[in-house]
Amino acid sequence: MCGYFFAVFFVAVVFDVVALAGVFLAAAFVGVLAVTLPQRLLLERGEQAEDLALKLEALRERRRDAASAAGHTPDASVERVATFATGTTVANSLGEMWVMQSYLRPDLLEAAGVGGIDAWGATFTGTVSTIEMNASGSKLKPVTRIGRFVNVPELVTMSSVYTDVVTRDDVPAALPTLVGGQRQVLSMPADQEVRDFIVDLAWRAENFDPKRPDMDNILKVTSDGRNVSLDPRLGNLAAPLNGGRAGTVAEQIMRIHHANEDTVYRDDAGAPAPIRGALQIVFCDRATPNKDGRWSIYDGVRDELVAREMDPAAVRFVHDYPKAGEKAQLFADCRNGRVSVLLGSTEKMGTGTNIQDRAIALHHLDVPWRPADLEQREGRLIRQGNQNPEVEICNYVTEATFDTVMWQTVERKARFIAQIKTGDLDARTAEDIGSDELGNAAAATKAVATGDPRYLQQVQLDDDVKWLTALKHAYGDAQARHRSEQRTYSSEVAATTEQRETLDAALPKIRATAEAPFAITINDHHYTDRAEAAPALVQAACSASCESRTSPTERPGGAARTMPATVRKGPSPSGRARVPCMVIPSSSQVTSAELVMRRPPRRERAVPLR
Repeated sequence: MCGYFFAVFFVAVVFDVVALAGVFLAAAFVGVLAVTLPQRLLLERGEQAEDLALKLEALRERRRDAASAAGHTPDASVERVATFATGTTVANSLGEMWVMQSYLRPDLLEAAGVGGIDAWGATFTGTVSTIEMNASGSKLKPVTRIGRFVNVPELVTMSSVYTDVVTRDDVPAALPTLVGGQRQVLSMPADQEVRDFIVDLAWRAENFDPKRPDMDNILKVTSDGRNVSLDPRLGNLAAPLNGGRAGTVAEQIMRIHHANEDTVYRDDAGAPAPIRGALQIVFCDRATPNKDGRWSIYDGVRDELVAREMDPAAVRFVHDYPKAGEKAQLFADCRNGRVSVLLGSTEKMGTGTNIQDRAIALHHLDVPWRPADLEQREGRLIRQGNQNPEVEICNYVTEATFDTVMWQTVERKARFIAQIKTGDLDARTAEDIGSDELGNAAAATKAVATGDPRYLQQVQLDDDVKWLTALKHAYGDAQARHRSEQRTYSSEVAATTEQRETLDAALPKIRATAEAPFAITINDHHYTDRAEAAPALVQAACSASCESRTSPTERPGGAARTMPATVRKGPSPSGRARVPCMVIPSSSQVTSAELVMRRPPRRERAVPLR
């Protein structure tokens, strides 16, 4: 989505005494799900998430009580009590879809028999078995974890019942476009000391002591690799001679700053603002400002900008404004031109940040781990209210480092999440995009450390193989489903043709007696009233049906005339089972022995595919 709103859901008094009709929650995402256990999903709700769930259930109860008071059944009440607006329904795992479903449409989950997280996990998740070292490091053991999702089309279909996806292309409002139609990628070579450091990381990844994870582990290895990719000083190495990434970012900021320093923007009243110049936003989630005196990449960027004659007062860190009032004033300064460069993390400068009025460029100083973070960042720039018709987005990559693999990982996740949102997903099974992060980290460490481009290609090819294998299975399942449907429809055609022939044979007799008074004889009882004849006719039909099951031989019924009868089985258009339908002229004699009916061929049921 192109933008996010402030959260409107705010109750300042006791909830029980407020007559709320519903909840509108903007920029809604509550991550309360963690996929950890092999046989079940571990649900951990925060206090705010649990509070929201309780309030939504209370509103539904009020709707049911109101329906009962009005004389309606409880299921006739409209339980639409909440509207969520967000651009990141899936941040890092398909398991997060259960969170939104449980908030917005728990009735769908209950109707499908997956109201609980365990039932949902048993239906839509699958396990993946791997061989890993035990905690003591003495032997290998098989480990089974939830690592893939099954029945993905059904999961997406269930979510599409209550969701309305609006992409940036669907927004009628004018949004700024990218200069040149694409993001700019600025690549810089790594220093020799950094390359040697990354080679050492490969040795650490294979030789750390599993008995002492406090000394070293794969997470520390990965973190050190990402730090030196950002700046060697974060790995206790010497400062880069050319300024490193901080210097490259400063060069781009100054280029854009000088090109737009005379641009005139409008204030809130629509009049030309007294201060000219554009705003640039820099995002970085690693090496943020701290209070213990350690060097941060934020300091490096500011020092490089000041060295290039940027006013220090025009460069701000969002971390220096922790209070809500201070942050609001900071954002106001960004909109009125007092701030030229604002640096911050996705957490502190993502959702709810409205500084787009003068925003001319956005710089990804590092690589976020989740596609949702990338979308939140760029949502600060490509947003309604931006007065710039064209904007720039700059991505910074250090060659032969973790940056390459990280951008590939984010791209893979983003592509999968986009298909989930739009429903354009054919595969019945899919690997969980948030699973096995440690395994991916270890593989990435070895790939980057070798420096061989074939290893980097292998990471991408492994993802392609998984994707193509899923498409192959989806194609096979679709073909099997089509063959099953063809057999089912063929049998239905034969049964329907036989029923039509029976009805066509009875039609002339029905027309011949259509104008005659109603008269029918059932089991030697003569009826001229339809209301009196109906129960007897139903009883005779039931008796004939029971006798036909126990004795396939047709017995004579006396001197009465034999009439054709047809039984239709199967669901009606309304979804209710059909009552046996008999075609009988208005003047005839019927006995139970004559109601031995031929059954249509048995219909084959389509076997559900996994």
